[in-house]
Amino acid sequence: MRRLIILILFLGTCLACDESKPKINLKKGCKLNNEALFVDLAERIVVDKYGSDIYEQRPYKVDFVKDSVWVMKGTLSPGFDGGTFYIEMSCKDFRVLRMYHEK
Repeated sequence: MRRLIILILFLGTCLACDESKPKINLKKGCKLNNEALFVDLAERIVVDKYGSDIYEQRPYKVDFVKDSVWVMKGTLSPGFDGGTFYIEMSCKDFRVLRMYHEK
């Protein structure tokens, strides 16, 4: 029983100290407040505009800036030439603020 209590306390401490991902400070009024949801939505928009070759630009670089804007960029594998996509979306109303593909 004592070992179980120690194990529970240890796991609780580990979970409380999880700093593997920075905490995102979302402003009030942000409806798009989940990184996974943003990535899914942005990926669909970018694929619709530029085609399924976009999937080759994984892993994506995702960031949250200015307390209200999600940003996602594609990456290229070493040895590949070409450009990558870029998309910005408002967390407040899901608007695409900026989107382009570098050559």
